Amino acid sequence: MSARYFPADEARHVAGSEQRAAAFATLWARKEACVKATGGRLTQGLALPVSAGPVVRGMYHVVDVPVPDGFAGAVALRGPEPIRVTTAWWSVTE
Repeated sequence: MSARYFPADEARHVAGSEQRAAAFATLWARKEACVKATGGRLTQGLALPVSAGPVVRGMYHVVDVPVPDGFAGAVALRGPEPIRVTTAWWSVTE
């Protein structure tokens, strides 16, 4: 999917990674976060380059968030201003 939908440099990054699934999921989560920040559709954001750093084309500030192994997560805010992300974990008890 990365070869078909991601920018060429991101597709090469995924293809060259020893952890291809993790590399793909990280980029996918960042793209999805940017799209959700504006209420758009994911298909519109697949070509958005998100691997360069926290500020994406001066339009979004993207932060990867810690998630359990095997998952990828990111949050984005429209605008290049830095954001601070705080996470909290809780457990469900019966």
